[in-house]
Amino acid sequence: MVILDELPFRFMEREGFRKFYLRLQPRFNPPSRFIVTKDVLQIFQVEK
Repeated sequence: MVILDELPFRFMEREGFRKFYLRLQPRFNPPSRFIVTKDVLQIFQVEK
C-alpha cells in the first residue's frame, strides 16, 4: 500500500492507518517506518 500508492513511510504511524489495521486485525503489530525503509531499499538494490 505504501509503495504502490507512493505514500510517505510515516503514513503507517498515523492515527487513521492505525485505526484501519486495528479494525482488520487487532493483534497486528506493524513494523516501524525505519524497518520498512531498510527493507524497501534492500529490495530495490536486488531488483535494479
